Amino acid sequence: MSKSRERFAKVLPLPQADSEAASCEVLISGSGPVGLYLGCALRSMGIDVVIVDPHLHCGVASKANLTSARSLEVLELIGATDAIMQKGRVISGFKLGLNKTWRGSLEGIGRRDISRYAGVFISQGKVEAELERIYLEMGGKLFRAARVIEAKEVGNQVEIEVIRSVYVRPPQVAPRVPKELAEVPKTLFKAKYIVGCDGKQSRVRDLFNFQYLGKEYTQIFLLADVEMKHEEVQAKGLDVQDGCMVLSDDKLLLFMHLAGEHWRVIMASRDLGEEHATLEFLVKTWRDMMPAPGIPDPKILDGPYLFNVSCRIVDTYRKGRCFLAGDAAHCHSPAGGQGMNTGIQDSANLAWRLAAALRSVSPEEGLLSAYSEERRPVAEWVLNSSDKMFRVMSNPSRLFIAARTTLFRTVLPLLPSDSMPPQNFKNRLFGTLHTYRDCDTCCTTGAKARSGGLLAGDRFPDKPCWLSDGTSTTTMQLLSPFRLCLRILFIGPAPPNVQQLERLASKVTSSCKWEVELWIMSSSVDMGLPDRAQELTIRILQGGCDFRTAAGLRADDQAQLVVRPDGYVAIINRGPPNIDELVETMALCSLVQSNGNGKSNGNSNGNGNGNADAPAHGQENKKAKKKTAKPTSTFGKSACSSAGAVKVKGDGLALVGALLLQSLVHRSRSASQSGSQPSTSCPAEAVAAAKT
Repeated sequence: MSKSRERFAKVLPLPQADSEAASCEVLISGSGPVGLYLGCALRSMGIDVVIVDPHLHCGVASKANLTSARSLEVLELIGATDAIMQKGRVISGFKLGLNKTWRGSLEGIGRRDISRYAGVFISQGKVEAELERIYLEMGGKLFRAARVIEAKEVGNQVEIEVIRSVYVRPPQVAPRVPKELAEVPKTLFKAKYIVGCDGKQSRVRDLFNFQYLGKEYTQIFLLADVEMKHEEVQAKGLDVQDGCMVLSDDKLLLFMHLAGEHWRVIMASRDLGEEHATLEFLVKTWRDMMPAPGIPDPKILDGPYLFNVSCRIVDTYRKGRCFLAGDAAHCHSPAGGQGMNTGIQDSANLAWRLAAALRSVSPEEGLLSAYSEERRPVAEWVLNSSDKMFRVMSNPSRLFIAARTTLFRTVLPLLPSDSMPPQNFKNRLFGTLHTYRDCDTCCTTGAKARSGGLLAGDRFPDKPCWLSDGTSTTTMQLLSPFRLCLRILFIGPAPPNVQQLERLASKVTSSCKWEVELWIMSSSVDMGLPDRAQELTIRILQGGCDFRTAAGLRADDQAQLVVRPDGYVAIINRGPPNIDELVETMALCSLVQSNGNGKSNGNSNGNGNGNADAPAHGQENKKAKKKTAKPTSTFGKSACSSAGAVKVKGDGLALVGALLLQSLVHRSRSASQSGSQPSTSCPAEAVAAAKT
C-alpha cells in the first residue's frame, strides 16, 4: 500500500444519498473531544449517530492540554477516565516568575476537596484518540475526510450536504483522495438533529445564522511542543512543580509538563510575526525571560505555530434542530485551561436531552431549550474569568505592570503555597462548582436549606458509600454508565416503607418513560427492603454520612433528590416525601409529561408559558419565578451563580487582589477552626466543617 493510501486507511466511503446509511438520528460536525464525547454519550444511550470531520485522523498536536476535575467526572460516565489518567500527568503545582525572579507557586491547584480528581495535563490528541476508540467500539459512524457544506431544516428533520474534503494544516498540501473514496464525492444526510462541534470557524454556526459576539485579542500566541531531558529538568529544579508561568512586561511564557519528557510551551506577545515561529526565537526568548537557573535546551516535537485568540460567544446555543457546543459556541484565551473542558461539559449537558427527546421520555421543547439556558451562563463566566486572567498576564500599561509587580512582590510571599489559587475559585475553574440553580431549569422545594446546603441545579456530591452487598463505591460512580436513567434518592433516619416505594414505583412508571432507580440512604442498617419495586431497581446506599454533610443535611433530616443523567440535581425536597408532588415537580422540570390537571405544562424553557403553581412543600417553588434568559454581548458580569465562588468583576488587577485576599481569609479561617470541631450527630460532619 502506498504512503498516500495508508493515510486514508481509516477513511470510510461516503454513503449514497437516500440510502439507509445516509440517515441517522444525530449528525455531529467535528470529531474533536467535544464532538467525540457527545457521540460516545449518545451511543451509550442507544442513539444512532454520525460524525463528519475533514481531518484524516485524530489531532497529534497538543492544542488543549488540561483535563479538569469535572471533565474527568463526566468522562467517567463513558468509561474514558482511567485511560486518560494513565496517559496524563496529575497536576500538583505551578511555579510563578516575574521579571526574572521566582515569586511563588500555586500548589493549591492540585488539592482534591470536592472531587476525587485533580486536573490532569494530557495532550488533546491523546484525549481524542481515547474517545475515538470508545466511540467506534460503541458502533458509532465516523466519516473522516468529509465536511458539511450546507444544512437546512425540512419538516421534522435536517438535511445536511456533505462533500469529500481533506484538511491539513498550511502550508502542507492535502493528499489526493484514492479513487475508491472519490466515487461518492458528495452526499445528503438526513438527521433529526445536527450539532456543530466544528470549532471557532464553525460552518454549522454560519449556516444557521447564529450571532458570534465578542472581540479579537491583539496579542499573538506562539505554541510548541518540546522534549526536554529529565536529568536536565531536574538539574534546573523544574521537576518539583508541573509547570511554570513567567511574566515580563507585556510578555507571557508558559511551560507545562504533559508526560515523560514532553512539555508544552506557550508564549504571548503583541509583536509576534511569522518570522518568530522558529525554535531559535523560542530559545532566545525563554533564556531572556526565565529566572535562574534557566531552562534546558529543548528539542522540537511539534511547531512552533502562531495563532490568534478571540473572546466570543453565540447569542443562543440552539436554533430549531441545530445545536452548538464547544468552540463553535464560545472561544476565549487559553488562560485557565477551560476551553476543551467547557465544551466536554456542554456535550454532557446536551447528550441526555437529545436522547430523551428522541426516545420521547420527556417533553421535547422544554428539555431542549433548557440546554442554552444552562450552558450559556457558564460560558459567560469562563470568558469573563479567562479574559481577566489574560489581561493580568499581558496588559502593556506601565501603570498596570507596576501595580502587578507590587502585588506579586508584597502579597504573594505572605501566602502559603498551598493556599493559591483560592479553593472556591479553583473548583469553579475546574468545573466542580458551576451550578444551574439560578437558571430556572431545576426545582428546590420543602424546608429552607441551611447556609451552603445543596440546591437543585448543583452538581451531585461525590462521596464514598457502599452497597448492601458490601461493594465500596462513590455516589458519582453509581451514575455510570451514561444512560437515560433518573435516580430518585431518599435520605432520612429511617427508610421509606415498602408501600411507599410501591406507590412511587406505580406513579413514576405510569407517567414516566425513563429508566428509574430508587436509592435509599438511611441511618438504619437493617432496612428489610426488596431489590425491586415493580419495574424499578432499588439500591441501598450505606455510609452516607459524608454525603449528608456535603448536602447540608443533618442525621435526622429527610430529603428526596432527583438526579439527572449528567450528574446534576434536578429536584431536591427537604422534608417528608410526598409522592404526588414529587412527580408533579418532575413535570415542572420537563422530565415527565404533565398529568393534565392544570398544575403544570412540563415547560422549562424560560418563556413564561408554564403554570406557576408550586408543589405545596412549604417553600415557594423556583419555577414560579419564571424569567427569560437575556443573552448579552459583554462579559463583565456572570449570569450564573457559583455556590460561594469568587465573583469576577472589574479589571484584571482587581481579580488578582481579590484572589490574594481570598487566600489570606481562607488561610485565617482554617487556622481559627483547626483547634475546635463542632459536635454533631454525624462524625464526618465535623471533619468536613473543619475543611470548609
